[in-house]
Amino acid sequence: MPIWESVAVGVDEPAPVRRTSKPSRRWMTVGAAATAVLLVAILAGTFGFRYLQDRPVHEAFGAAQQVFAPMVESFAEANDLEQVGFAGQRAEDAVGRLSTRRTAIADADTELARSLVPVLDAQVAAAWAGAQLAGVEGSELGVWGEAHASLSTALEDLAAATKDLQLQDAESAQMVVDGQAMLSNLDTVVGTAVAKQIEASMQSLLGELTVAKKTADVRATAEAATRELQAGEAALKGMAPDSPQAEHLESSLAVNHAIAGLDLLDGETLGEWPSLRRSLTAAMGSVPSDSPLVADGREAVGGLNKLVARADTRLSDWQAAYDGAVQEKAADSTALAEYAAAMEAAMRRYSTLRTDLSEWIDRVESPNAYVTYDEAYSVLSQARWDRQVIRDEMNGLAVPADVQAAHGELVSVVDDAIAAMQAAYDGATDSDYCMTSCYYKETPGWTRFSSESGRITEAYRAADQSWQAAVAAAKSSVESRTLTRKPQV
Repeated sequence: MPIWESVAVGVDEPAPVRRTSKPSRRWMTVGAAATAVLLVAILAGTFGFRYLQDRPVHEAFGAAQQVFAPMVESFAEANDLEQVGFAGQRAEDAVGRLSTRRTAIADADTELARSLVPVLDAQVAAAWAGAQLAGVEGSELGVWGEAHASLSTALEDLAAATKDLQLQDAESAQMVVDGQAMLSNLDTVVGTAVAKQIEASMQSLLGELTVAKKTADVRATAEAATRELQAGEAALKGMAPDSPQAEHLESSLAVNHAIAGLDLLDGETLGEWPSLRRSLTAAMGSVPSDSPLVADGREAVGGLNKLVARADTRLSDWQAAYDGAVQEKAADSTALAEYAAAMEAAMRRYSTLRTDLSEWIDRVESPNAYVTYDEAYSVLSQARWDRQVIRDEMNGLAVPADVQAAHGELVSVVDDAIAAMQAAYDGATDSDYCMTSCYYKETPGWTRFSSESGRITEAYRAADQSWQAAVAAAKSSVESRTLTRKPQV
């Protein structure tokens, strides 16, 4: 009886136990199949979505390889510099096209895209390095040094990025174009051309050193050698170490290094020449005996020996003349200063004498003063004597040439003052003995003294100003005296 019936009638019979039966195998199979279908649907949806995301990335990457591959092939198959130049032009075009595809892939921002970007970065860098060789000619091989270094780095980065990509997406990694064939062929074609150019350049540079006139010419040659050096070292890296070609290039580069070291040589470093000469001679010793560089090197060393000897002589002569001129300038400046100081001291004393005499004359002419003839004789005699002493001191000075005229004017004024003192003395004597007049002011001597006194005052003022100007001009002349410039050797 159903359980609800027994409950309804209140019968005390035990309720039947409900039995849980196991699902049948058929239903288990159906459930598993449904789960599998669901999982497949989920996975298919996920991978389908990724496929839709990565499909344009794959296409862009494939297009990039189609740009990179022909460029690599053009470098790998170049047989001469002209073809290398054409390949470089192709690389110029490839840089822009690869960059465009790299940007498109980076913008996708998927896991695959992020794995591909380093590969494309390396390929863009390799194309840029190759573009430096666009239109390259024999005279422009200096770019090979930088191009070789950039290309080697780019290809190393490409190999590393490809290895990383192999772990992320083997299918994409198989699409990557390897650029090693590009570098290998360039090492052969450009390296051979560089080796020939280096030897020819060394001959030219040694010739320039032979005929150099100044150390500036030597330094210019050294700078040219430095530019050649990078290309030569890059070419050497691409050669078999034990090959005759490599050995030949190494000997040329040794000479190149020695010439580049001459950039130290100038007028201040002539003493370095013996050391630089030993380096150049040692480098020439590595050159094959049948090479024309041997004779060229010998002539270059001989020419530089003469250049350094001439330069040393010129500098020694200049230094002696310069030191003499400096000493002469200092001596003239000192002499002028000493003369001016002595002259100014004498002029100050002279001015004091003039003031003292003027005050005494005022007392003589004062109606309230009494001056005896003995006092007059004494004062006028002493005044004349003091002026003679000052004049003799002035005449005893070593007068610089530039102020001799002005000096002469001052001495002449003092001479006039001495003569005036004598005239005043004669007037006092005349008055004392009433020879022409008993009143001193009316004697010829005193009359002459009075008239000369005013003139001498103005003459002294003018002579003093003229002398001061002459001394200032002489000082300026000495200070601005131009010393001989150091010669460019």
